[in-house]
Amino acid sequence: MKNTIKIATAISAVLVSSTALGVTGMDRLVFSPSFMFEEGNFAELTLAKANPSVSPAFASKANVAKDVNTLRFAYKHQINDRIGLGMMINNQPVGVDVDYKVIGNGTRGSVSAKSYIALGHYKATERVSAYGGVKYQTQEGNADLSVLNPTVPGATTFKQDSDTGFIIGAAYSIPKIALRASLTYESGLAFNHDTTLPQLGDTLIGNTTSGTPDSILLEVQSGIAKDTLLFGSIRYAKWSEAQVKFLDQDPPISDFENTTAYTLGIGRKFNDSISGSVTFNYEKSNGKLSSEFSPQDGEKGIAIGVKYTAKNGLATSLGIQHRKLGDTKTKNAAIDFEDNDVVTVGLKFSKSF
Repeated sequence: MKNTIKIATAISAVLVSSTALGVTGMDRLVFSPSFMFEEGNFAELTLAKANPSVSPAFASKANVAKDVNTLRFAYKHQINDRIGLGMMINNQPVGVDVDYKVIGNGTRGSVSAKSYIALGHYKATERVSAYGGVKYQTQEGNADLSVLNPTVPGATTFKQDSDTGFIIGAAYSIPKIALRASLTYESGLAFNHDTTLPQLGDTLIGNTTSGTPDSILLEVQSGIAKDTLLFGSIRYAKWSEAQVKFLDQDPPISDFENTTAYTLGIGRKFNDSISGSVTFNYEKSNGKLSSEFSPQDGEKGIAIGVKYTAKNGLATSLGIQHRKLGDTKTKNAAIDFEDNDVVTVGLKFSKSF
């Protein structure tokens, strides 16, 4: 049953964290330590494309959200039986891409980021291990907030800033039944962006702050029958403390709430080459007004995927996910959003060697 441990990680990780708007906050690619538990040396490359359909209730074909492409590379080098070192690069760990001009509103916003993670993994016993490391992230953006703040003359640019945080976690495994439970804490980051007006020669007008939240991730998987794996996760992120403050002004232009996201899935190995999985994800709605930059209130989704492993050990995983976004009303412009969704397609290549 030990081999079933690889069924889920190649498919669910491609899809369940890759969204167009983020999960209430700005999350796009959520960190998971799963690659650090692969056997021997291991490398993976993940690509995903999210196609959102996010429209106001009064204009069902006016999509305010843009397509999102994400890319992730991870590598683990096994030093000896107890120690492994790993790295991960994400091109869009968080982000926003919305533009309301399709409904005659000039509000728009774009946030992009890159993160670089270095990790160490220590296996104290066959069952107990610990891991930790550092994360360095850059973040930048641009927006037109003149509708929300008439004192600002048009488009603004938020210059790139960076911050460093840490990741720490522990895991318990029973390899014989493919059981593993891991608990990961990821510290929040804070960014201070020089804010300029490009139409006035990049004139500096002040400072805008943004951030990422402290988060806790619990991931559990276990074999439940021959070649069958049950897996799931719970992630809590304190987005209420990572708001965007334009020119350091209160109140913030964002209205992010703390989130708890759940996933549950089952994977099945059909033969030595092919396996598949079905994954469900859920985030409860809170019934509150939403930020213009994340017009959704909770979500429900399903993802299906298939993995093919060649004789040389190279695995190719393909998956598709549909997420139904919860209806909401935005805080500042009071725009109703209903019946919206996101379709994500992911492709992943991985190999142990």
